[in-house]
Amino acid sequence: MEIYGETPYAYLKRYRMNVAAVQLLTGERRIGDIAMELGYSNASKFAKAFFIRYMENCRESTGKKEDKNGLFSIKQKRME
Repeated sequence: MEIYGETPYAYLKRYRMNVAAVQLLTGERRIGDIAMELGYSNASKFAKAFFIRYMENCRESTGKKEDKNGLFSIKQKRME
């Protein structure tokens, strides 16, 4: 059922990836811990889903610094 342009599953997956991105960017938690907290059975499945969403490796995103505008430089896949 799509009311707002995406299925409930797609919304939940996007939300979980956004939570993961924030946690990775802070660099305070391990990738495996984030994966398990978000319901992934192992870190490699999480890493694959993260790469599909952001076109960037989890390790590359860990502990990134803010740019001059206070924004993190993580890309999001264009939704078509």
